[in-house]
Amino acid sequence: MDASVAMLGRSAEQEALARAERDIADGERRVTDQIVLIEALRRDGHDVSEAEKLLQTFLETLVAWHGHRDEILVELARQGALPSTHVQQSPMTKE
Repeated sequence: MDASVAMLGRSAEQEALARAERDIADGERRVTDQIVLIEALRRDGHDVSEAEKLLQTFLETLVAWHGHRDEILVELARQGALPSTHVQQSPMTKE
């Protein structure tokens, strides 16, 4: 692979990493907001079963996004854009 192709790949991976980080931050905010909503609904005596199902979906999605970000970090390390010691498995994706 020539250097210009590698740089384009690296640039695309870095852009993907930035998007993944934004998605994770947005997802974490949604989880927090949903928890606050569930607490308020429960406090007011409302059924929270659907709100809890949605929270579970948010959490599952967040785990997937963390996994995707981890894959991007591994690829960037493989390309030499990050030290491999920088790549660690996210706590959200650990078994």
